[in-house]
Amino acid sequence: MNNVDFSSYMKIYDLIHGNNDVFKQKIKVVELKEIEGKVKLDKDGNTVVDEFGVVQKWDNSYMLTFVCLSNGSRHSCRISQENFTILKPDVVYIASGYIDYVLFKDAYNSTPVVKFEKFVDERDYLVTQLQIQADLKNDVKAQ
Repeated sequence: MNNVDFSSYMKIYDLIHGNNDVFKQKIKVVELKEIEGKVKLDKDGNTVVDEFGVVQKWDNSYMLTFVCLSNGSRHSCRISQENFTILKPDVVYIASGYIDYVLFKDAYNSTPVVKFEKFVDERDYLVTQLQIQADLKNDVKAQ
């Protein structure tokens, strides 16, 4: 068995036995938004201040609004600060992530929540995939 056959078999195995909640999706970033953290409150509803008298706030959260290019639907989700600084509006990315099932307060059933882990510029992704294909062809010719 050569390297090409082995990698093909591994891909087939991964497709059959892979996690259905993991995905890659082509998206276009529509809007990025930073939401300022709310003021922290104690049990009595009073504002929490530190030893210097500065009001304590929760961390900021970051929202991504995007269009799925596979079906044209528009969605919003939270992203990390790192991804917020990397992403640019009106750019197409290949987003990889997973679906996490979260149980919210006062709910009986879990809710699916999309969690993006990585964003790769579409151009970079395409060039990488073309290089992989070229390497596979060279491996086949060498055998």
